[in-house]
Amino acid sequence: MKSFGKVGENFGKVGENLGKVPENFVKGLTKLNPLTVLPGMPTWNDMTGSHEEDAGGDGSTSTEDKPRGANKFRMRNIFAAPLEFTKESLEGVWKAAAITKSGEQTEFLQAAFAEHFVFANMSSRESKFLISMMALKKCHKGETIIEQGQRGEYLYVLQEGAVQFVIDGVAREQLGEKGTVFGELSLLYDCPTAASVIAHSDCHLWRVSQLTFRRIKAAHALEGDKEKRDVITSVSFFKGLSNDLIYKLADSLFERKFKKDEILVIKGSEANTMFMVKEGWIRATDISTKETKLADIKMQPGDHFGERAMVKGTPYAGTAVALTDGSAWCLSKKHYKRALGNLDLEQSIVRAQDFKMLQALPLFAYSDIDRVETELLAENIVDCQHAKGHVFANQGQKVDPALYIIRKGSVNMTKKSGENVTLSMGESFGFGGATLILTNKLMQESPEGVQAWLHQKKLFSCQKAINDNSVGADYTAIATEDVTVGMITLKQITKILYDPLRVGRRVGATPKSNINMQQLERRKVLGAGTFGTVWLTRHPATDTPYALKVQYKRQLIDFNQAKGVIREEKIMSRMHHPFVMSIVSSQQDEQCLYMVMDLLQGGELGSVMHTRKRKHLAEGSARFYGAGVLEGLSYMHRRFYIYRDLKGENVLLDNDGYAVIVDLGFAKFVPDKTFTFCGTPLFIAPEIVLSKGHDKGADIWSYGVLLYEMMTGENPFYTNEDMDQVDLFKAIVKGKYSYPHDSKISDAAKDLIDKILVGDPKVRLGSRNDLEIRNHAWFEGFDFGALYRKELTPVWTPKIKNPFDGSNFGDWSDAEKEEKDFQPLSHEEQQLFADFGQ
Repeated sequence: MKSFGKVGENFGKVGENLGKVPENFVKGLTKLNPLTVLPGMPTWNDMTGSHEEDAGGDGSTSTEDKPRGANKFRMRNIFAAPLEFTKESLEGVWKAAAITKSGEQTEFLQAAFAEHFVFANMSSRESKFLISMMALKKCHKGETIIEQGQRGEYLYVLQEGAVQFVIDGVAREQLGEKGTVFGELSLLYDCPTAASVIAHSDCHLWRVSQLTFRRIKAAHALEGDKEKRDVITSVSFFKGLSNDLIYKLADSLFERKFKKDEILVIKGSEANTMFMVKEGWIRATDISTKETKLADIKMQPGDHFGERAMVKGTPYAGTAVALTDGSAWCLSKKHYKRALGNLDLEQSIVRAQDFKMLQALPLFAYSDIDRVETELLAENIVDCQHAKGHVFANQGQKVDPALYIIRKGSVNMTKKSGENVTLSMGESFGFGGATLILTNKLMQESPEGVQAWLHQKKLFSCQKAINDNSVGADYTAIATEDVTVGMITLKQITKILYDPLRVGRRVGATPKSNINMQQLERRKVLGAGTFGTVWLTRHPATDTPYALKVQYKRQLIDFNQAKGVIREEKIMSRMHHPFVMSIVSSQQDEQCLYMVMDLLQGGELGSVMHTRKRKHLAEGSARFYGAGVLEGLSYMHRRFYIYRDLKGENVLLDNDGYAVIVDLGFAKFVPDKTFTFCGTPLFIAPEIVLSKGHDKGADIWSYGVLLYEMMTGENPFYTNEDMDQVDLFKAIVKGKYSYPHDSKISDAAKDLIDKILVGDPKVRLGSRNDLEIRNHAWFEGFDFGALYRKELTPVWTPKIKNPFDGSNFGDWSDAEKEEKDFQPLSHEEQQLFADFGQ
């Protein structure tokens, strides 16, 4: 880190003093770039570590290739308090009395914001509301506007006078330029200020608070999303589509403004866009269909045109001309096809119906199966025609295990009891489901025995049904008329689900163990984060190693994270995947919260990525680890959980060398969008920086950054050591980066990264679903099923001396000696944690 005398030293103290200020990047001031160097941002040569061996650059191992532990400051989190709001509170934003401003004052503020990245992407309506909410603050000479080390709450625009920046009592730069903006990062997240700002003369300042800014952004985003969904559902052509597809189409809409007399569509041209009028009037003229010429049509807000031609692939049937200035929501053919997976509309509607059917079948409804997997199952259903009298099965006969959905006609079933049942269109039947349920019943009654059978590759009922592709039919099924059925076989099902034992097995929260935290022997600190410390521990009664996460209640309260840690504990209890950390037990006392987890002894992926001998991984190694991380993320995303802090330091290697996502402190259930600013600056997505609201697409962006780092050893946006936070965020928003001149990564790898690191999450590869990434050429031939079952040979197997070996982690001995002495909690404060461990 570049030093500026006491300024540089102060940054180090701010970062290290965990008891007084957040462990995050110190707030920057736009006009003072030298004072806003990101604390502790290292070159890779600054890093030291402790692994015995590591995956080499070519995927091999070398005892001389010792990895370097992650720098403790480089990966510090930044965050804002969760934005708590209701529909009523957001409506209150619009109803709040605006502060009257003259035209000159409004133009002044618009000009001040024009060049700042935080506001550059705001709509004119958002800017109007933001400016209307700004209040004028008059300060006398010598008055403190911002106090160093305190949490910043406002953005300021200097209209008159001059201000002086003071650090540790030493006067620094003086600014008197009209329109100077400072404190913009205070709008984004909570952090201590790096300098005091004092009025050098009498000043007039306009200011707006973080809460007001975030509410305006959230309200506009939610209002815009609802409007676009209403637009899609108003189009009769899209009736029958699933809500998921409607959301995808709505997300793909873009607004196009038009002027009076502007020609929007020319008759006979390729129909590559459909229009839904938002404001203004449009005339459709010269309309004809085959031999019929139609009258002109005037279209007003709410009307739409071009959808039939775009969907059917025919030219526009008429010309559209704007009668007034206005705007329209538009959906391009490209985005329409992407949302529907290149299916035609009728196929999409049939697939949506199959999806609903599969969701409702008890065999799948009571299984550990996610929406994407159900969609894939629906996608693999094949239609077959059979004549009247076709025998699907005779009772007791060996048949192919499969599921059938009747499209047309009817099928008669005769059960063992002699009862006859006739099934018709929309109903289903099949063979082999009982086998899976029986197997899972055995798993519940004797899980160790069944797991042993699996491990030894012995056949039992479920495996035999799959391997032999046969099962005994429980009933007779005959077509009573010509029939069309959709069919999917058990083999196809297991190819999608990887593990047949997930079918028929319902998974809920993991039952908590009764481990007593006070009995655990603390052996070594494995890592220290923003709010706590992770210890390697031993349970004396069973001689079992565990990881113990200790968090201080007072710190969590001070930084508005009490609800977050309770959410983390609940989410971890619902994680049932080999590549996502789950929880074993949780307890609390008067001062701390405790979470016990399985011990992963391979160390951090970040330490394997960068070593003393080399700064990056070979592509094969990056592919293996990248696939594991993608598997873990996919599991969370498909269940509507987003992670929000992906980086090499938050991925551990298990004892076999497989990547596991850990530290779910920022994870959240998000069925739509969320507006909390959080994460690690180097990995934060542009939509988070711009407070637009984000979903799983933000994790995909971080995944792209991680892939880039794994294969180049550098960060795509942190281009020099003197970058401040504003410059870093500007670079992220612009999304411009290049590859090192000596980079040897393949074109396929670059193509994948380039398609992920796209600023617009609507077109970012993987934002729709993870299959877009899995199907990319870079992962061609990679067996994700074998990865899930841990049948692949890891690129590096950790050297582990014993069950309590922590040598693959860095040196955190300083954290072991830290003593926390916080003010006791009141009864009301203790109640904030009442749900923890319940």
